[in-house]
Amino acid sequence: RVLREVDFPYIHIEMNSEVVRRASAAGEPIVFGDAAAAAVLHAAHLDSASAMVVAINDPSSIIRVVRRARALNPDIYILVRTRFLLEMEELLAAGADEVIPDEIEASLQLSTSLLRRFQLPEGKILKTIASLRQEHYDALLQPAADKADLSNYLSALKGGHIEFVRIPETASCSGRSLAELNFRARTGATVIGLARGEQTDYGITPELKIEPGDTLILLGDQEAIRSAREFLQPAE
Repeated sequence: RVLREVDFPYIHIEMNSEVVRRASAAGEPIVFGDAAAAAVLHAAHLDSASAMVVAINDPSSIIRVVRRARALNPDIYILVRTRFLLEMEELLAAGADEVIPDEIEASLQLSTSLLRRFQLPEGKILKTIASLRQEHYDALLQPAADKADLSNYLSALKGGHIEFVRIPETASCSGRSLAELNFRARTGATVIGLARGEQTDYGITPELKIEPGDTLILLGDQEAIRSAREFLQPAE
């Protein structure tokens, strides 16, 4: 969804024929087949791709996909989602640039819920968790210190940055949707997430209404972020 929001081209690879049928009917770019097969990767234009995200539950299948992709496109950035920390080293050795273990993310989600229970300001919680996440991955990936994290990679794609902006009580945008505000066209920034109360939502739609106290997670270049901040937090 993030790539669609920033108008960056992408293609899915899927082995479930029903998923492929529904996605094709919805206009999603998708290829049917095994992502470890060279012919399927060629059909998905892997040779000219900048990045590949691998999200498969079977560790052995992930390794086959990563090795094949790395062999076909030595320069591609490969981001892998896996279940356990113990799988990280083997996946990095197979050619992955970055590995995101569910095990870490689940613990960070628990920490987020705990901090919200203590009623810390949402902006402080998000920054604390982001810092902990970066420290954790930096420690795990010490042998591969030159590997970029996902935030930096997205920034490289569009010259963008991820920023947290809290909506003040007096904001004129309160109670209005992103579509009503014409937010993206007006600021150049994209809303990729919203923290409200104890919930953080990444399923952002144009109908989303902004409320006082919300924290918007924005993606954009420096000028877009500056414009969005001025729009959302106007000087009194």
